[in-house]
Amino acid sequence: MPKYYTIEVDPLARVHDYSVVYYRNLDSDWNMDGLITKATIDDDSYTLEAMIPINTLKQLNLINSDGYMRIGLYRAEFSMNDDETIDMKWISWVNPKTKNPDYHVDSSFGEFRFIK
Repeated sequence: MPKYYTIEVDPLARVHDYSVVYYRNLDSDWNMDGLITKATIDDDSYTLEAMIPINTLKQLNLINSDGYMRIGLYRAEFSMNDDETIDMKWISWVNPKTKNPDYHVDSSFGEFRFIK
């Protein structure tokens, strides 16, 4: 699996972005150029928005000549149980078919298609 880039955003729009060399060799000094995030928290939900310039994706060679980009989209939901333990739920748009949640595997990636 080639080097890939990760952007984690919390409900306050705080970002942890890093590059990864398979398997789990993380470089937290790397930052996504031009990334803008926004978050809105309501009474019973929150909304996250992120913007990455297309030129940044092209400079990283993430969009192929057919206009496709391999991408993983995930949601981590943490809540407090009554006994004060943390309940962690992991949601992926692609089933990685792993025994335990692991989003640092190739099988968890899908494709975006960019249309002009």
